[in-house]
Formats: sequence, C-alpha cells, structure tokens
Amino acid sequence: MVVGRDVRTQNPNLGPVLVLVFSFREGNLAMRKSRFSDQQIALALQQAERRLEIRSLQSKLSVSERRALRVTGWPGSTHRHKSRAADQRPLRMRLRELALARPRYGYRRLTILLRREGWHVNAKRVYRLYREEGLTVRVKRRKKLASHAR
Repeated sequence: MVVGRDVRTQNPNLGPVLVLVFSFREGNLAMRKSRFSDQQIALALQQAERRLEIRSLQSKLSVSERRALRVTGWPGSTHRHKSRAADQRPLRMRLRELALARPRYGYRRLTILLRREGWHVNAKRVYRLYREEGLTVRVKRRKKLASHAR
C-alpha cells in the first residue's frame, strides 16, 4: 500500500512548492523478501517512490516533467530509464520446477538440463536466478553407525 504525505519545500527558482512524498508499508511489498536482497528491494522502492512523486507533482501542480524533476533535484535520465532486460519469469519457473523435481542437482547440473530443453542460458545466469529463488542443494545426512559392537 502506498501512503502519501505533503511536504513543503523551498526551491530557489520557484519559491515555496508542495511536494508529495510517498512511502511503502513493509507488509504490503509486492516482492517477497526471500527472493530479493535488501539492496534490490531498497533500490526498487526508491525508484518507484520517485516516479510516483514526479507524477503526482505533474498532476497536482500542472507542471511539466522537467519542472517537476528540477524541483526535486532528481536526474531525468534516472526517471525515464526503462530496463532492456528480457523477462526472466518463464526461466525462473522452469528452474524452480527442475530444482524441486531433482533436489540433489545443483545449478550447474540444472544448467545442462535447461540447455537440453532448448533454453539459451549460461551458468552465471542460472546461478544468479538459483540464488534469488532461494534454492539450495539438499545435503544427504549420513546414518550414524555404531563405532563398536556392544
């Protein structure tokens, strides 16, 4: 859930300006904490908050994007940035399925299985997704044997 609050700031070029600052409540994150690092979550929230703030400034004050960015002091290139990364969800789902079906296989063996299925992936990408999904190789426990006859 997004919560907004008003903050009055003093801009040397425009005088007093009303800026809406948004924050995200921790309980309602769309991302699961186990899948992403704290740094990734913080960065995503920071960028989302900034975009919301700029949009709200534009609509509330009827100003251009450039003016809203100037008021907040944020770079326009960061605001307009669109990721070129391809969607990894199908690969993530297939990797999770394979890892659950074969719990003793690590990321390298799963990479080979994915390549046999026709996925164009390298071990580094599979390792990154493997870690982000919270997957690990389950270690077999050895049976304790008696050290001597009783």
